[in-house]
Amino acid sequence: MTKQDEILFIESELNIQIPNSFRIFLLNQGSDLVFGLPLFGLPATYDYSSILGATAALRTVRPELLNYLVIRAVDDRLLCLDLENGSIQDAPLVEISMSDPNFPIQVHPSFKQYIEDSDRSKLSIEAGLNRIKQLFESNKKLKSYSHNSESKKIPFKARDWKIVRQCVHDYITGLLAFRHNERINGLEIEVFLTSDHSDYEQGHGLKAALVLLFSEAHKNGSSLCLKFLNNSIPLSILKLCEKTCIPLSQKNIGMIKHEESILIFSYLMGVDSTLISELKKISTDESFSLQGICYLVACKIWDVEQIKWVLFNSPRPLDTLFGKIHPEDFYQFDISISYARALISVDFLSRKLQNHQLKEGEIKIESHMSLFKITPYQFSILDWGIQSKKIEINSGEPIYVLPRPRYFVPNLIELLKADLETLVESCTVSSKRFILYPMELSKFPNFELLLNRLIKSLNINGAIGILFFPYSMNEIDELVFSKFKKVKSVRK
Repeated sequence: MTKQDEILFIESELNIQIPNSFRIFLLNQGSDLVFGLPLFGLPATYDYSSILGATAALRTVRPELLNYLVIRAVDDRLLCLDLENGSIQDAPLVEISMSDPNFPIQVHPSFKQYIEDSDRSKLSIEAGLNRIKQLFESNKKLKSYSHNSESKKIPFKARDWKIVRQCVHDYITGLLAFRHNERINGLEIEVFLTSDHSDYEQGHGLKAALVLLFSEAHKNGSSLCLKFLNNSIPLSILKLCEKTCIPLSQKNIGMIKHEESILIFSYLMGVDSTLISELKKISTDESFSLQGICYLVACKIWDVEQIKWVLFNSPRPLDTLFGKIHPEDFYQFDISISYARALISVDFLSRKLQNHQLKEGEIKIESHMSLFKITPYQFSILDWGIQSKKIEINSGEPIYVLPRPRYFVPNLIELLKADLETLVESCTVSSKRFILYPMELSKFPNFELLLNRLIKSLNINGAIGILFFPYSMNEIDELVFSKFKKVKSVRK
């Protein structure tokens, strides 16, 4: 059976007419890799790896969808030609979920253009790889990749070309070649190619590449200025800036200025105006900059809500966030790390509430004055109460937590009274509110009786409770110092 006969057989079996753009693809390639992922095609069999078999499977699961031709399957997500909204010449591409009853989502306006975009991408990648090969050979000739006792040259200096390949599950999502340029006090970029893995959100390849560049510039102590050597900022970056209303004043020469890069970096890291405003109030140290905060988030040392909470609550936020703590000053040392302990204890609490039996959904954590507001996406049970009492938390029901992991409790009554007052002042709503204490405090006799008496004497209404972190303070401190070590290791 010829390819033309196979195409006619598919049309007959499915009672459809294949657009000319896809017909040409079948006649010329049969099947192929497009944007790094396979497209179904010929032969015309009922195997799931062919357009006939995959389309038949879609109709079995979702019989209402008869005007779609499946050309790719990744897990339960299908890439299809939308024959209903297409023509004899071409058709748009849509994504359909086998398990989600929602309508198909258009992902590209034209199959023909989709193939042309893929071909251009292949040419760009090939050109980028050739340029990277030349840069590698150039570095090799300059002996940038070797170290000997005579030259004392350290390999991979910032002014040497650095070549990076980013991958997700063996799929390349980024090819970069860049180096530090002392003249502009920033990075010059020779190769910048990005793509997305189909299992992840759109634009993640671009985000990862830009975050890497900004982090590398910050780590080396330079500005975040970026200069593209072909005098042309990549279209993907221009679209991002257009979407986020970030103006680029020197795009005609392929330059992104330091201040513009900070805006992009902040957007990518989710740093909002509230955090920026709070940072401006207390920032007196040059190293405590907005790009430094973004760098902490990029390195996954602290997240945005944790940083907000520290900025609002800690008397020495720089010490807590960047690990600039000296044990010689014991009092200040304990105060500073107590806020890091608080962040870690709340992080563990959120994991406790995150039930991994379900695939969909994610717990939400927000800074709320002295508290953390935690909203689980599903029903959870906490066994961190007094005497391991189990506490039920409903799906979507926010709880407010005041984290207080600290060593010294000279007067439990005064401590508990002060914390109860802070808890009430910071949250006047009727939601469940908790103070999170270290495990050591659970050993105090008659803790629950003392708590109830204080709540009554203070005329506190609503659901107030105590949670005990089920790890010792020594274990928490080990995690704190591990964070501080990571902060220092990622910044030269």
